[in-house]
Amino acid sequence: MEALKLEPKYDSPFVLFDPQTDEFVMSGTMHPENIQKFMTPIFSWFNDYSAFKTYSDMNIKMEFFFRYLNSSSYKYLINILQKLLEFQEKGASISILWKYEEEDEDMKDRGLDLFEFTEIPLKYECIAIQE
Repeated sequence: MEALKLEPKYDSPFVLFDPQTDEFVMSGTMHPENIQKFMTPIFSWFNDYSAFKTYSDMNIKMEFFFRYLNSSSYKYLINILQKLLEFQEKGASISILWKYEEEDEDMKDRGLDLFEFTEIPLKYECIAIQE
């Protein structure tokens, strides 16, 4: 199975999901004109990945690092977390790292809200990055 790699654009983030290492990264700015069109290959890749690898062999390390994130993109991040929770419930190991620029309290809060208010029970950590 091939990795999913999407190069960043002015309105969409860098994406790299590597099925060999189980390291998944989304970083940059996320406010694509058509969020559904942007996310379709990501969810398609998740479906292929779950057919490629047994859940007990998944040791996913998901990293998010956004400089900007609009509300429609935020809703799709919740969908990604729900997909990861589905994998976890079937035996996968999941850990999530939410990075934010040290001065960006809003992005820190968005990360905390993403996990705490959605009540999606995944292991996560929020870390400030000095730029």
